[in-house]
Amino acid sequence: MTNNKAKSIRQPAKSPFQSGNTLIEFKITVPNAQKVALAGTFNGWDPNRTPLRNEGDGVWRVFLPLTKGQYEYRYVVDGQWQTDSSATQVSPNPFGGHNSVLTIAEEPRAKAA
Repeated sequence: MTNNKAKSIRQPAKSPFQSGNTLIEFKITVPNAQKVALAGTFNGWDPNRTPLRNEGDGVWRVFLPLTKGQYEYRYVVDGQWQTDSSATQVSPNPFGGHNSVLTIAEEPRAKAA
């Protein structure tokens, strides 16, 4: 793997598929990558279960419907596990590195008048 700096973002949007889920966009820019995936607590840490789609110009993206809660995850770029550089929270993992942490808060409810 080349020594390129990866840039990534995550953006919430309401999911049209299931009530209570938020559709989260995971997006990372890694020029020259051949394969990018997402592994975390939401998919059993399986690096083959959630591949990102190559959108050209080094941009890789996937959308996941997730419920409220806290999730740990890492990107897997050409077999190399890496922390999300844009994550605001990280947690130590048992392999001497850090997992990125994503927290999805409960949607605010309308107040009774």
